[in-house]
Amino acid sequence: MIATLYIPHKLPQIVPTEGLWLPAPPKHYAQVSHEVATLLGCTQGLVDVLDCGPGYAAYCIFDFEGDNNQLATDALTAVSTHHYSTDDEESMLQGPVLLITAS
Repeated sequence: MIATLYIPHKLPQIVPTEGLWLPAPPKHYAQVSHEVATLLGCTQGLVDVLDCGPGYAAYCIFDFEGDNNQLATDALTAVSTHHYSTDDEESMLQGPVLLITAS
């Protein structure tokens, strides 16, 4: 399992996976742990599950309005079945994003 923290205007950072989990079959629901909130720099109640599925989970800060995060948008698009576009302001991710993948 690999956990990568994407912060706008910084290089992606591999972070420890202790306290993080991938979504479990059959429904693939993501769990929000205290560690996810700490990595994102917010309280656990503000963590939003952006997207999750077999082998990945992505988290952000709920209703965060800030700098666009193109690297996180590209990374999530590569693992997700959903479409995120760096050309569309509405689907561009903003602020810090934590992406957990199987490998």
